[in-house]
Amino acid sequence: MDGFTPSGPQAREIVRKIASTGTIVLTRHGRMRLRERNMTTQDVLNVLLGGYVVEVEPEVAGTYRVTVATSRMTVVVVPRGEAELVLVTAWRNER
Repeated sequence: MDGFTPSGPQAREIVRKIASTGTIVLTRHGRMRLRERNMTTQDVLNVLLGGYVVEVEPEVAGTYRVTVATSRMTVVVVPRGEAELVLVTAWRNER
């Protein structure tokens, strides 16, 4: 997947596949944000499996980050290979 930045629908498919069969890695920053925003890893999984892609943003070194949201929460992940999502940050959406 190096150098490839998918469209929104492609990113949604990639994220859902990895979330359902792969691993979600929590960065230190991601863990801190979950704790301070009273969110769980199950919340993250629910957003990744049931949310919509807000943005796909190319990053350095051929990677990209995907922002996925539901009406209640938003999660930002970076796919790493075909079996891992790295949680960058997450937050609760204001109502």
